[in-house]
Amino acid sequence: ERARGAAALARERALGATREVERHRQEIAELGVRRTKAQGEAAEQGGAAAAAAQAASDAQAELAELLAHRAAAGRQVETCTASAEALRVRVAAAAGEVERARAASVAARDEAHVAELALAEARSAMARVDEAIALTLGGEVTLPDEVPAESSLAALEGEEARLHRELEALGLVNVLAVAERDELEKRHRFLNAQRRDLERSLAALDDTIGELDQTCTLRFLATLEEANLAFDEVFRDLFGGGEARAELSDPDSPLDSGIEIRVRPPGKHTQSVLLLSGGEKALAAVALLLALFRIRPAPFCLLDEVDASLDDANVERLCRLLRAMSTDTQFVLVTHNRRTMAHADVLYGVTMEEPGVSRVVSVRLEE
Repeated sequence: ERARGAAALARERALGATREVERHRQEIAELGVRRTKAQGEAAEQGGAAAAAAQAASDAQAELAELLAHRAAAGRQVETCTASAEALRVRVAAAAGEVERARAASVAARDEAHVAELALAEARSAMARVDEAIALTLGGEVTLPDEVPAESSLAALEGEEARLHRELEALGLVNVLAVAERDELEKRHRFLNAQRRDLERSLAALDDTIGELDQTCTLRFLATLEEANLAFDEVFRDLFGGGEARAELSDPDSPLDSGIEIRVRPPGKHTQSVLLLSGGEKALAAVALLLALFRIRPAPFCLLDEVDASLDDANVERLCRLLRAMSTDTQFVLVTHNRRTMAHADVLYGVTMEEPGVSRVVSVRLEE
């Protein structure tokens, strides 16, 4: 009986040991599975870390390239601004020189006219002096052979009285008239020379202004044609077709002419932009602005609620175009449109968590 009890106990112990061994085997298998899974996750995390490092390196290189491009664009803008300012200074200086030369020419003409009047007066005085001298000493006195009669003597006395009256009418003789005439003639020649110099200066300034006007006209027309090509392309992108063009209101005088915008939206005839609806006007204005940015890129562009009057389809077209142009220009948009916000890289908003206390909140959508 004791042997059977001992055998039963041994069997129970063996069965318990078997179950314990089986449990340990299962734990070992689970640990193997967990180790394999952990190794896989570690490999995946290592790959993700390498990919993240590569992405960060690529982003850093792209940022450096964009900064270099923006710096180059800034230098180009500064160069163009300096050239335009120098040209404006030259035009203003030339205009001022022309005004001064014209004023000096008018003054010289007035002074020359006064000198001519004085010279004429001096010549008249000289003529009177010559006439007086001729009357006084101009002839020889011939004595008559016979003593004149009473009547002849009375006639001579009358002639003498007449001559005295004429001498008194002539007045005093200016003995300095000849010297004054010579001085006035010298002054007249000097003023004429000054006037000729001023006229030559005026002609040279007119030529310079003409060259500047011609250069400005050629550059303006070339830029206008380039802007028209870009304007038509951007207009087609935003309107889904059609055509647009900026025309001179006075083609004969480009520098003084106004600009008229004529567009043809899809399915409509060509008309002035003033006749379009509010949304079409806004979209056409944005098309012209972006066309100018396309031919002359700037580091950044600020747009304030340009999508306020646009429908969803036009907002989508505008956002796609801005995304395409964002490689050269950074766009900052003030908007309340959700569709526009969905296309942005970073959102900035202002919230008021407490009354009277506002806080700026930023969200980077790519994260």
